[in-house]
Amino acid sequence: MQSELPRWADSTGWPTLHAIESALQVALILGPQGALQVEATESYWKRSGGGTFGPVDFGLGEQLLVDSRIVERRDQSLIPLVDLQLLLDGAQEDAIAFITSRIPFDSLNIDSAFDELRDLIPDTDRRASIVEAVSRKYDDALMRIVGQIGEELVVAHCRKELRKLGQAELARSVRQISLENDGAGYDILAPRISGTDRMLEVKATTSNLDPVTFFLSRNEAMVGMRNRNWSLVVCVNIDVQSRDGEILGWFSGSQLTSDLPQDAHRGTWQSARLSIPRDELNPGIPSPIQ
Repeated sequence: MQSELPRWADSTGWPTLHAIESALQVALILGPQGALQVEATESYWKRSGGGTFGPVDFGLGEQLLVDSRIVERRDQSLIPLVDLQLLLDGAQEDAIAFITSRIPFDSLNIDSAFDELRDLIPDTDRRASIVEAVSRKYDDALMRIVGQIGEELVVAHCRKELRKLGQAELARSVRQISLENDGAGYDILAPRISGTDRMLEVKATTSNLDPVTFFLSRNEAMVGMRNRNWSLVVCVNIDVQSRDGEILGWFSGSQLTSDLPQDAHRGTWQSARLSIPRDELNPGIPSPIQ
């Protein structure tokens, strides 16, 4: 998922110490109320004479604050989204921890995170906590993107099948429900020629392993077991860069029962990790004809 690196980053995507120090200087200039962009830029020039930080350095620090969602550019102003005193009142290591825990995940080479933070944050425990937090954010974001790509593949497949059957109008009626309601219990509503709608829950993975493993929420399972038109469609080999992959197959809600956990006496399960052998999946997606 690594994209073009921002100017404040080193080769691994982590902010350089100089960029962080520049960001702290910008936070000091902006103050708790923020400032007009033109006034902030003027301050950068005034403070740059013969000092460690020049206008370019201040611009670097400003961009780091913006990319980290600490400051927002709005109506030609720089508006703090958090109390900038959090950056200024503590030790420099506290400021570094605060900024690095908020940097955008898509700039990172997450594998080298721990080593690259070594010079920024000497304390081993604190460094490990920050890497864990950023890694979790990275993983969550990656899962969302992989899921979106899987849904796009299924939507395109449904529309293509219906067009081949001479049903261009029905093809246009295929809807990605997850864009409107992420609690519906399914992701895609795809019509059949018979008039009934297919309710398709999509699970996608970058893996090609057998069995296929994914998480199913309680709501998705309950909707699936109550609706005979509900099906779970599995996509594998998702390539994030090309936004491509393969539709492996599907199974119905009635097939879920034996795979779901049982509620305990004092609680109910909310998410289940399921592993489905490939040979238990029906090929493609549920038919648009019946």
